[in-house]
Amino acid sequence: MKRKFAAIPLLVLAGGALVLAGCDDKPTISVPSSTEPVSSSTSEGTAIVDPDPSTPWMDEIQEGTYRFGLYQSTLEKYLWLTGDMDGFYLASTEDYSEAADVVVAASGDGWTISPTSGEGKGKYIGGEHTTGSDGKEHDNILFQADPFVWKWNSEVGYFYATVGEDDLYIGNYQSYTTFSLSNVKYASSEGNNHARLFLEEAKVEVEPDPVAEYVETPVSGNTYAIGMYNPLMTRQFYLLGKMSGHYGASTRDIEEADGVLITEGEHGWTLQMTSGEENGKYIAVVISGTFTNFAFQENPFYWEWNEEHKTFLGSPAGSEALYFMGTTGEYNTFNVVANEKLTDETASIAHLYEGGKTETPEEPVTLEGETHLALGFDSAFGNTDGETGGLTNSYQKPWSTDVTDEGGTIASYNMSGWGLAKQKDYLRLGGKAVHADATGDEAGYGYFQIDTATTSAIAGINIDVKNTHTTFTALHVLVDDAAFPAVPADDAGTTSLPEGLVDHVEVTSLSAGSTVAIVPSEGVTWAAGSYFRIYVEKADGSNNGGVDFTELRLVEAAA
Repeated sequence: MKRKFAAIPLLVLAGGALVLAGCDDKPTISVPSSTEPVSSSTSEGTAIVDPDPSTPWMDEIQEGTYRFGLYQSTLEKYLWLTGDMDGFYLASTEDYSEAADVVVAASGDGWTISPTSGEGKGKYIGGEHTTGSDGKEHDNILFQADPFVWKWNSEVGYFYATVGEDDLYIGNYQSYTTFSLSNVKYASSEGNNHARLFLEEAKVEVEPDPVAEYVETPVSGNTYAIGMYNPLMTRQFYLLGKMSGHYGASTRDIEEADGVLITEGEHGWTLQMTSGEENGKYIAVVISGTFTNFAFQENPFYWEWNEEHKTFLGSPAGSEALYFMGTTGEYNTFNVVANEKLTDETASIAHLYEGGKTETPEEPVTLEGETHLALGFDSAFGNTDGETGGLTNSYQKPWSTDVTDEGGTIASYNMSGWGLAKQKDYLRLGGKAVHADATGDEAGYGYFQIDTATTSAIAGINIDVKNTHTTFTALHVLVDDAAFPAVPADDAGTTSLPEGLVDHVEVTSLSAGSTVAIVPSEGVTWAAGSYFRIYVEKADGSNNGGVDFTELRLVEAAA
């Protein structure tokens, strides 16, 4: 019976124990002197395997009785199957003596796994693809009466089976402590862990991180790293300028931490990222449905300084409840926690630390000049849905709207559109139907038209892009000096361009978060009073939108 041992960094024998050399964390591992680590790899690259070379997990599966366990790489400890359920997942324990024995039996070209105690006693570990009470599709792990066959991947080391249309393996990821199912395409990704069979207990003893010294008196205008010490994990984490699900992502290396500019003002403190994916955005507390979440947002969010605990407290809009950044569990991500938990011994509280990267954000490309039309989320135009109060998705007749320009002047514009929808904090330009484009191919689209009444030529259009969808192909701007151009396609599916068209500008790159300047073609002038049709061409006729934008502005040419 063969046992597999994981590939790790340089090993040094010291006093009868193996220690990891050249690593910040040096777990001491009891190991028989005859063992040697063996590396494994797949066609996708180096396999993610246990860091403990003494782990006696089974490489070649044979029938027998074992314990079912996994090394939780984020928490740096072993978890063992108990034979019970924990919600929609299989429960675990850190105590090897509490683990259930599992009987493994050959079945066809695979294996069945059956616990001998707990809720799963006499049943089989299985998987199912189902629609939950929330109306969404889920891949669940469960105990079932009928045998369920798992196959064994010997290269990386995991049990997998086809559930629904996907191959799923047994394991877990991030900071989760239960056994669940994940797609095999993630099996070799960092932070994903694999359930395996063991004949004996595996242990790893990790030295705690030293508790880092944090800043007790914040200085407005300084950039810091935000970090927290998790006493349950004995680990120090620092904030990254990006999300991990609904939480702030982290790193254990302060050199990798993204910076946060703190500024004190009339309404409190703002915490603005100075690097990372969310560079320039503000850390905030927001309410999403029934949850209160950590978030990055465009607009400033104001925090108050809590001198006793040396941390910031914030209240989401519409609430007086206070929250701090941190966590109250064995998690390596940043959440927001009710301030009543500040006194909990196990609470991880976010503090300021000397450090944090600063990157110069790219300056948006914008046109200078007076803005004659600012079409944004707060603009009042179009018909509204009586139920939601939002804009309806389809328009067939022009409408008028009064918009205040930057100088405070009210100007009227005739507009019409189809496929323009008002979302939570932005406008979506897309399409609901399929039309045949000039080549005969089908493509979805959405459009709106603007009848300008300016007295000067138009220098161009600034569009603040929130997001573009995968079906996005191009943004088209058609300009006519006589009348509204025809819609992109009539009922017959024709897309011939209108006669007298002044210009047709096509933009195929719209990066999320960017401001894009759309200017006339070379040698072309967009005259005063020109009519604009803007539409999104998509690769299909889905109604999931093509471009989301927070504002679109027509800019008058300089005199």
